[in-house]
Amino acid sequence: EDNYAYYQGTSMATPHVAGVAALIAKMNSTLSVAQVKAIILDNVDQSSKWTGKVLSGGRLNAFKAANAVGTASNNVQPSVSITGPHEGASFKAPVSLTVDAVAVDPDGTVQQVAFFANGASIGTDTTSPFSVVWNPVPGNYTLTAVAMDDHYGSGTSAPVHVVIVSNVPPAVSITSPAAGTVFPAQSQITIAASATDSDGSIQQVAFEVDGVSIGTDGAAPYSAIWNGSIGTHAFRAIAT
Repeated sequence: EDNYAYYQGTSMATPHVAGVAALIAKMNSTLSVAQVKAIILDNVDQSSKWTGKVLSGGRLNAFKAANAVGTASNNVQPSVSITGPHEGASFKAPVSLTVDAVAVDPDGTVQQVAFFANGASIGTDTTSPFSVVWNPVPGNYTLTAVAMDDHYGSGTSAPVHVVIVSNVPPAVSITSPAAGTVFPAQSQITIAASATDSDGSIQQVAFEVDGVSIGTDGAAPYSAIWNGSIGTHAFRAIAT
């Protein structure tokens, strides 16, 4: 059975601080003892209840201390830039986009590049060339990339703005034959349709009789031929 308990005092604080110091030293072995100490003390969570009671006036924060390692030494920060999509690009939904970035570190190696859209993570890549696949919904987006080097220093790209627009469905109508037209049995009937797309182009028109496909046409004027059978039938055209 798991048990939890609350403890306080230097006997509990010491191993926590020692562990964070070891983590910082592992992250950057060139740091001196004084630098490690400074990183820990400079990145505590300040609180009035600790003022005058502890040297730093705050509580240990391992995450903040680790994030500060890259900037507290002589480490040169990595640089990163988004190479695709380009600034101001517009795409029609639904779309699957590859976001590409180039990252370099003048005094080490780039460990990873994290990608963000409007501040929300859309993926991370640890191998050059750095990229992620993104499937956005319609909207306006600001893309950024953050590179992290082998000393946990980081660099952020210039923003790239893109727009994802909604796709307006095409319009299609059957122009021939007219509704209610009567044909002799076994007639060869040409079904014709007109199709338009207000924000793009028509790729094809598919024709159905009673829900069964009888063919497609990829060029206007759109039509298909059906060998009629006895009975009442429903024609349908679907534009893509």
